[in-house]
Order: sequence, then C-alpha cells, then structure tokens
Amino acid sequence: MIKPDSNLNIQTSSQVWARIKLHPLTLAFRDDQHVLEEQFQDHFFTNGLPVIRVSCFLVLILFAVFGILDAHLVPESKTTLWLIRYAFCCPLTILFFFFTYSSYFKKIMQPALVLWVILAGTGIIAMIIIAPPPASFSYYAGLILVFMTGYTLIKIRFVWATLAGWLIVVLYEIAAIKLTNTPLPVLVNNNFFFISANMIGMASCYAIELYTRKNFFLGHMLKEEQKKVRTAKDKLETKVEERTSQLLETNTQLEKEINVRKQAEADRSTMEAQLLQAQKMEAIGTLAGGIAHDFNNILSAITGYTDLALLVQPTDAEMKEYLKGIRQGSKRATDLVAQILAFSRQTDLQKQPVNILPVIKEALKMLRASLPTSIEIRQNLPAISRKIMADPVQIHQILMNLCTNAFHALRDETGRIEISVAEVTINSDDVSRLPELKTGPHLKLTVSDTGKGMEQDVAKRIFEPFFTTKDVGKGTGMGLAVVHGIVKSHHGTITMQSKPGQGATFELYFPAINDEDQLQTKIKNETLSLPKGDETILFVDDEPELVAIGEKTLVCLGYQVVTSQKSVQALEIFRSQPERFDLVITDQTMPEMNGADFARELLAIRCDLPIILCTGFSEKIDEKSAREIGIREFAMKPLSLQNMALLIRKILDAPSMTTH
Repeated sequence: MIKPDSNLNIQTSSQVWARIKLHPLTLAFRDDQHVLEEQFQDHFFTNGLPVIRVSCFLVLILFAVFGILDAHLVPESKTTLWLIRYAFCCPLTILFFFFTYSSYFKKIMQPALVLWVILAGTGIIAMIIIAPPPASFSYYAGLILVFMTGYTLIKIRFVWATLAGWLIVVLYEIAAIKLTNTPLPVLVNNNFFFISANMIGMASCYAIELYTRKNFFLGHMLKEEQKKVRTAKDKLETKVEERTSQLLETNTQLEKEINVRKQAEADRSTMEAQLLQAQKMEAIGTLAGGIAHDFNNILSAITGYTDLALLVQPTDAEMKEYLKGIRQGSKRATDLVAQILAFSRQTDLQKQPVNILPVIKEALKMLRASLPTSIEIRQNLPAISRKIMADPVQIHQILMNLCTNAFHALRDETGRIEISVAEVTINSDDVSRLPELKTGPHLKLTVSDTGKGMEQDVAKRIFEPFFTTKDVGKGTGMGLAVVHGIVKSHHGTITMQSKPGQGATFELYFPAINDEDQLQTKIKNETLSLPKGDETILFVDDEPELVAIGEKTLVCLGYQVVTSQKSVQALEIFRSQPERFDLVITDQTMPEMNGADFARELLAIRCDLPIILCTGFSEKIDEKSAREIGIREFAMKPLSLQNMALLIRKILDAPSMTTH
C-alpha cells in the first residue's frame, strides 16, 4: 500500500473528522449520513466474520488448555469444573461457531455475540463459585480474558460490548461477595485489575469501532471521488472519440461516404418495412382482442337462444333444420374468432381433430379476394371422412404461405394454382421413400402452380430459413420454412418437385385419425345426453340478454337460479347467504369488479365454493391464472347448452368437492 506523506495524511484526517457525523455514545452515523449505517453494518459483518470464527477456535483452545490448571490448582473440584468447561463452555463455543454459517446470523450478530460473551463469563463465574478458596480467588483472571475477547477480537460494537462487560462485572461482584465470601483485601485487589481491564477494554473497543467507522467513511469518500473521476474520464474519452470520429470522417473518401449513405438508406428502408409489418400485426392483434369479447357475447346470445329453441323440441321439422343451421353457423363463427385470435397470437395454438376441407375453403376465399383475377384457382376437394390431429390456424397458415409462394412464382401475374386433397394409405414402399411417415391412413394436400419453376440447386434450399430468390424487400425467406416446421410438428412430411419453366408441386402428408368412427359415436352420444340437476346456482353477467339466456338455460336443466347484472350486487347476495349456493357462474369483463376479483371475494367468504369463470376474451386472465385463484373451471364464450350442462355436472359431481 502506498502511504501519503505525513502532512497530507494529517490534513486528510482532520478533514475527515470534520466531515464525519457520529453519535458520541453509540458511534452510529447520524443526520444526513444515517443512510451509511446499513452499509457500515454490512461492511462490519463481512470483515468481522472471519475474525469471529478464528476467535472461536482460539477461545476453544484456551478453555481446553486451562483445564490443566484446574487439575493442578483444585484437583478435588476438577470434575465439576471440567463439567462446566467441557460440557458447557466448549460445546457452546462450537455451536456458536457453526451458527456463524447460518443466514440468520447476520440479522442478530451483535446480540448473539453479547450472549456468547455473557455465557462464557457466566461459566467462569460458576467456576469461581465452585472452586475452593484461595484458588477460586485467582479465577477472575479468566474474566479478563473474556473482556479481551469481547472488546477486541470478535467485533462487538462498543455499545453491545459495554453492556456485556458491565453485566459480567455485576455477576462477578455478586458471586465474590454473596456466594464465595471473598476476603476484602482479595476482593479489592481483584476488582482493581478486573474493573481496570473492563475500562481498558471499553476504551479499546471504542477506539476500534471509531477508527473502523473512520476508515469506512474514507472508503466511501474514495468511492465517491472515483465515481467523479470515472465520470470525468468518460466525458473526456467521449469528447476525444467525437473529435477523432470527426477527423476520420473528414478524411474519408467521397466515394466511400456515398456508398455508406446508400447502404444506410437501404437498411433504413428495410427496417421501416419490418416495423410497418410489425405494426400491422400488432394492430391486427389489438383489433382481434378488442372485438373478440363483444363478438363472442353476441354469439353467446345467438347460440343460447338457438339451444333453448331446440330444447323445446319444435314440431316443425323444417324449422328444426333451420335452427340447426343457425347453431352450426354460430359454431363456425366461434371457430373463426378462435382462429383470428390464434393467428394474431392472442391465444395458444391447440391441436384437435380437424376436417381440413372447411379450413382450406375458408383460406381459398381469402386468397381469391387478394389475388388478381388473371390467376385461376382450381380446387379438387372431394368429400373425405377422415380427420387429422391439427391446429386449424396452422393448417390455414400452411395453405396461405404455399399459395402466396405460388403467386410470386407467376412472374407475369397470369397462370394457375391448383389445390387438391385426397385420402391415401402409406405402405412400406412409401415409408422407404418418405421415412418420416408411418404406415397407415393419411391425408395428402397438394398445391401446384404453373409458374417459372426452379433450378435443382435452388430447390434443395427452399425450406432453409431466410433463403429467398425474391428481390430485396419482397420476401423474408421464412414462408416455406414456416410451412416445413408446421408440417413436422404435425408428424407429417412435405415434398416438392419442380423444373425450370414447369412450375412446382408441393405434396403434404398428415397422419389421419384411425378411430374416427369411435370418436364420432362418442360425440353423438354426448350430444344426445343433457345431464341435469336441482342445485342452486348464482349466475352473474353484465349483459342483460346473456343473463336472461343463462337463467332460462339453467332452469331448463332443472337448477334453481339467482341472477345479477352487477358483480358488487351479486357479492352482497352471496354474502347474505353463502351456504345457499352450490355453484357460481360469472363473466370476467364487468364494470366495478371483474370476474377474477369477484371470485377472490367469494372464495374469501367460502373457500370450497365451485366457480366457473366465462369470458369472450381477456388479456388479464387465462386458465392457469384462474386456477391459481381457486376457480374450478375456465370457459370461453360462447358456451353451448351441451357444454354448459356437462361442465356444471363435472364440477358438482367431482369426488373432491365439499357439498352442503
């Protein structure tokens, strides 16, 4: 360490003492420096911990070695003294040593150290009481060692160390005067050294902490000055870099500067295009999320009234077919909203049994509206009985990407795009050609175009991410890579055949569901069954029409229903008779109190209450977070009569549910 000259050191010390603000007794930082106290305590703990642990070993060794003196001075009492020494003091020190490794030690470091010192001193005082005179009169020297340890070695703060020291003095006086009848000359002699050692220890402890705090404050001042120096240095370096950059720019050749400017302009245009695309997708997502809730509420009304009309079994067969048509249209509209939300990443993608024909037809409608009329779209979509396990949104995206790619391949904006679907059976010969597939029934989706085709070296790379043959700004090279990834995630495969001037043909294979007949039978049987009940249900929704439909639906299912259009009002109804209700069905998006908060209030009153939370769309809650609150089921609107009936019985008939 480099030491400053003495004059500078004296001047620096005086300036430090003038600036530091400490309480004269506790030595704690005060006034505007009180914020440093917590930092000092951490510093004091960190630096003192190794010393404390070393001191534990030292104290342990001294306690053990001084047992030899017990055997020499008072052999007749050594057994009792050793019991105190080796069964109390030494184990106490060992336990304290291991306690220093506890995360809790930092919080109570000072009280713990004081307690250790007091217990150690108490052990020696017990020896004074037990040992016979005159040998017992000399044991006070052990207390002086306790003072030395407590005041100087183990990093006890002055206030705490003083408390421990004087408490030991009081205990010694009681033991020496009341319990051992120490002769007055011996007592005066012992107290002279004993209390003097305590006073010297206090002064040492005070000085140690005082100068420790001073050094900490110096370190703090040094860090502050270093920050200022670093800041000034950074500013200086910044200015130097700016000047250097200006000089380099001045000496750069004009041609290079023009090229850099052109490249910067191209990069800026690309970034602007990407930003615009991102903003479009964000706008689509925001729009989808914004309309989903209201649109699903409208669909809930249509679906609900249709289910009620079908429930009364209309005698007019033609009217019944009309109602079924309305119900089917509502289902398609519900699926379409789900697809829009998934496409805009507002909901998670989920695989389900899918008939891909309706998905393809919907996609082709969108494509027909966006492609020039000079491009012919041919469809070969025969009726197929098999389904595949897929996400309809991703199937939609596959077709959009492939057809868009085909459109770009038609350079003169004339030509033909053909889409076909067929049921095929993959055998062992096919597996040798398409190793990703397994034998069995599959659906084959084919998309071909009459475009320019491609060379063999290009065809090998078309599924690579970011590979594109389009001009800059006309494609990212991710379209076919996304298609490839989606097909693989559905356990299928994709092939491509193309030659220059002969267009391209993409064939996609998806495993078909083998137990389709069983699946349809199961769905049909479920549709015919409408489980009912007689429990009491509280139904809450801010839409009057949905409240009316919900009440009628539940009454038709046999339930007793209490409704409310306000969550706050519904809470008061429930609070007045919490044991009356067997189930609560509530909407999520409501004024004053949303469904999630409403559910929390209900569960605070009755923790076993079953709750169904319904929503058309919400960014604030999903099924996982709903279950974390304690909500039993999370349902997306619109909820059909069949699904509502099944969901209610699923909850009310659950074995784990507490009934009343």
